[in-house]
Amino acid sequence: MERYTVVDDIVDYLDSNLDADVKVDDVANNFYFNKFYLMKLFKKNVGVTMTQYVNYKKVRNSLPALLKSDDRILKIALNNGFHSSEYYSEIFTRVMGVSPKKFRKSGSNILSTLEGSGDDMTKLEQIRQEIREFEALKQELLGNDPITKEAPVKGKPKVMVLRNDQNKKAA
Repeated sequence: MERYTVVDDIVDYLDSNLDADVKVDDVANNFYFNKFYLMKLFKKNVGVTMTQYVNYKKVRNSLPALLKSDDRILKIALNNGFHSSEYYSEIFTRVMGVSPKKFRKSGSNILSTLEGSGDDMTKLEQIRQEIREFEALKQELLGNDPITKEAPVKGKPKVMVLRNDQNKKAA
């Protein structure tokens, strides 16, 4: 017997709203959860955050058009729920480790590998397996391309924190 949870409903909701700009607050309100509890529940059950999951699904959905068509990257981005080609490229690079342009040129066979999952697994197990396979293929792609192997990784911006006593002026 297959176990069905509220996380399955959340995944279905996210999958059906990939073209919309769904926020965590929207999902929390729709399912009557505290957003912080919902984020923790989703991460625990799926293995990635909701934002990472949505970005992964949007990028994955864009792969056929990117590899099999001559459509401009802007058109592919807009057709897959991104508001600009720049944002699409940023998210694509974060998810795949390589830009959409370089990925398109590589002619990767990632699509055939990712098609289909076992029917004997629960939906969450299928998603986790799909993400693992996707990550393995991404590593394989990066390992075969010396240009992308040293792709720059943007770090978090440094933030200066001033303590209250430093903000006070000497009298």
